[in-house]
Amino acid sequence: MRKSWLVVCVTLALSACTRAEDVVVAEAGGHKIRMRHLLQEAAVARARGEALDDPHSQTLARFYNAATEALIDQILLAREAERRGLKVPDSLVDAEMNRLRGEQSTEQWRRVLASYHMSEADLRDRLLRGLLIERLREELAREVRVSETDVRSYYRENAHLLKKPARARLLTLWMPRQAADAVARRWRAGAPIRELQASYRARVLELQLTEDDASFPGRTEVLRSRPGEVLGPFLAAGEAIVVKVLSVDPARPMTFQEARSLVEQRLVDGKVSAALARLARDLRSRHGFRIFFRFRGTPPPEAYPVGSP
Repeated sequence: MRKSWLVVCVTLALSACTRAEDVVVAEAGGHKIRMRHLLQEAAVARARGEALDDPHSQTLARFYNAATEALIDQILLAREAERRGLKVPDSLVDAEMNRLRGEQSTEQWRRVLASYHMSEADLRDRLLRGLLIERLREELAREVRVSETDVRSYYRENAHLLKKPARARLLTLWMPRQAADAVARRWRAGAPIRELQASYRARVLELQLTEDDASFPGRTEVLRSRPGEVLGPFLAAGEAIVVKVLSVDPARPMTFQEARSLVEQRLVDGKVSAALARLARDLRSRHGFRIFFRFRGTPPPEAYPVGSP
């Protein structure tokens, strides 16, 4: 399948363009949004698990159009944060860059950035923009008020969704995948843990298991288990895990007092998000923006000039 950026270049007949990633798709706040910025957004979305490449849908074209709109808002909001005197120290951006890089070598880091169609400067700009918008959110949050009536009303309407998550205490054995089935059989047959942990790494884990959390691969089985059961093997981080359930506390509805702070935060977040959206619309109106191309068709999407049939 051809790369979408090649289709853009061909579709627009950009005979003079040096790189299709440099095609300007939109403009806002004095910043140009190029095709490479949309490729970056798509790469990040794929890393988060979004399926954008189904050849039988228009998912990628819709994603590019939505990403263009989102980037316009982000650029205008970050510019507004700077206008209000909100600051993000270089040290904070540096720390986030270092956290993302971790222990990777220069070559490994270069390959990671390339897989996201980014340079270090691109990543730095992206982080700075996000941190500026977060500062703006914090400023707006200071102006938000949530009443007791709001909190109680939200709790009444959503009590069935507000639950204390299930908790489990597990004794786990970590081992190479090829050994896992045999270890699980031995443990179920009554082999003592001191015998097994002589060969494999043992840990006691205390987990909070929410319904939408897939971080622990055996979550569903654990929630259905009884103390004493041996479960697995499950695969995680290139290893296999076999677990013995020590205890499971099922999820239960939260009381109003338990849910109060969570409800207040949700209401504040909702009001801040609404205020941020209103501000973005106002900034669009005041400062203007231009979208030069939209996307349509099944992947790879075609770009066409705004206003064309």
